[in-house]
Amino acid sequence: MKVLITVAWAVALFILTCNANLSHLLHNHVLQFRWTSQPNFADLLNIDKSNFVNPHYLVQKAGHFLGFSVLALLLLDVTQSYKKALGIAVFFAVFTEIMQLYFTRDGRVLDMGIDTLGIVMAFGFMNAARRRVGKEKAGTRV
Repeated sequence: MKVLITVAWAVALFILTCNANLSHLLHNHVLQFRWTSQPNFADLLNIDKSNFVNPHYLVQKAGHFLGFSVLALLLLDVTQSYKKALGIAVFFAVFTEIMQLYFTRDGRVLDMGIDTLGIVMAFGFMNAARRRVGKEKAGTRV
């Protein structure tokens, strides 16, 4: 069941990141995909600093962070290995950003970084929580 939940979450992330118009999906419940066989890979390096003050943009980036944080924790539960979960999660983050270019979306290296930060932060919180629980079980005060 854990594997199924993890795969379902990864599929949901892929659909949300490759859908043609996220706001149209959220407001009108319409899923759209547009395909291009010749994406511009230079778009991966674009950074539009004017977006950093746009609340919609910031919510979207928080979604990247949280979505990949959850994926990382699900993968950790399935693999029982930080190293394997990290490798799979980061691979998937890079994969989804590259695939966005084929779906006429904005795949960006910046988003790969945000995704990876979410993954690493989730592992950090999980590791800290495990240490705290271990200390509490051992009877030491945290």
